[in-house]
Amino acid sequence: MTYESQKTSYSMRYIVFLVLIGFAGILSTNVYAMPPFHSQEIYDFSNVIAVGKVISVDSTFSPTHNLYEIKVEKFLKNPQDSDVLFASGQKTANIRLGNQVFDVNDRGLFYLTNNTMGYDPYSGIFLVHPTSQLIEPEWDKCDIFDKEIPREHWVFGGTGQMPSIRQGNNTDIENFAIGKEVLVSYDIFNHSSDAKNVTYGIMIKKIDEPDYLYTETNNSYLLEPCVPYKTLTWTFTPTKSGQYAAEIYDLVGSQTGVGFTASSDLDSNSKVLQSPLKQFKAGIPIYEIQCKEEFELAFKASDDSPACVKPETKIKLIERGWIRNEKIPEQEDKIITPKDNDKLIDIKKGESFVVKLDSSYDWRIDIDNKTVVDSDYSDIRYSGSQGVYRAHNSGQAILTGIGDPLCRLSEPPCASPSILFQLNINVR
Repeated sequence: MTYESQKTSYSMRYIVFLVLIGFAGILSTNVYAMPPFHSQEIYDFSNVIAVGKVISVDSTFSPTHNLYEIKVEKFLKNPQDSDVLFASGQKTANIRLGNQVFDVNDRGLFYLTNNTMGYDPYSGIFLVHPTSQLIEPEWDKCDIFDKEIPREHWVFGGTGQMPSIRQGNNTDIENFAIGKEVLVSYDIFNHSSDAKNVTYGIMIKKIDEPDYLYTETNNSYLLEPCVPYKTLTWTFTPTKSGQYAAEIYDLVGSQTGVGFTASSDLDSNSKVLQSPLKQFKAGIPIYEIQCKEEFELAFKASDDSPACVKPETKIKLIERGWIRNEKIPEQEDKIITPKDNDKLIDIKKGESFVVKLDSSYDWRIDIDNKTVVDSDYSDIRYSGSQGVYRAHNSGQAILTGIGDPLCRLSEPPCASPSILFQLNINVR
């Protein structure tokens, strides 16, 4: 379809566009704040990644968005049949959003999603994700995208790459064993045409024992020019049960980290019984939560959260009004499901809603304007949900969720991508 014929077809849907994408544009101008995505997350939820040149910009497309016509030089993910793509992007730059506004002849690294904000997803319009950026001159000098860069070593965009951590074939960071070696890996890179020396170190500490510390510092590395990525590795063997934090840092003050839990009760054929709250968040029905031997399930009177206590202790806590064991009362709330992706909901101040997304993903939820809507941490009535959210003040907010496939924790882990969920909220 030609650009002119596509433009004509869009006019019939302008009212829908004005209500949905225009509303989202107003939000992004005033209150939108991007969650801190790391590079692999951006790679995963992008339907298409491409290096290309903007050959036309239609600024009349909507009050808030331009329509870009992009001539693709190279597809880096999910090649399309045509090398000319159409994508809508924010018309004005926003510091909090971090989005790039493109002009004709700009060359960019484009992260494109099928998130069409109300348009027919088959109309051929992509959405330019805010992490899209101009091509840096050094990338061209290095012909950096002529090199093969797999998903697990993708280091472009966002907050950079997250460290990888595993114990043998086990990537379930909540269930490592003591006495077995843990491997931490992290990618560094040099996308410039000059060689450079860098220094990195790692610090691993047991959270409840600050003196129990493992450090390896002042390791210098020479990076030759135009290195797309270089993987650094460290090994560490936990000798005590508990929670650990691993922090990787350089000499200029940048740091990133990852945590893990090690236990003496874990062997190759069993897993540690998770805490009641972790079981609930994993989707286990609240009255099917398991406790260790000699403990019983109870619910805190203050917030109804599950807890495991000894029978003799439970009686005393009930007498003092600290816990209760009757059933949690039911209450009807609006249920947000994957079908609500990119939709607008209108609620009143004081009302609440429940986010219940695909249970085959591990979800991280972020609200950009918590003065308007925030998680009601005391409300845990909905097993297997991503939480209850309550409207506190009039205004607008955007809820963003990133879902990581649970199959990545299997052995061997799957290569399924993360997915993105967004919900526009108006509070009256």
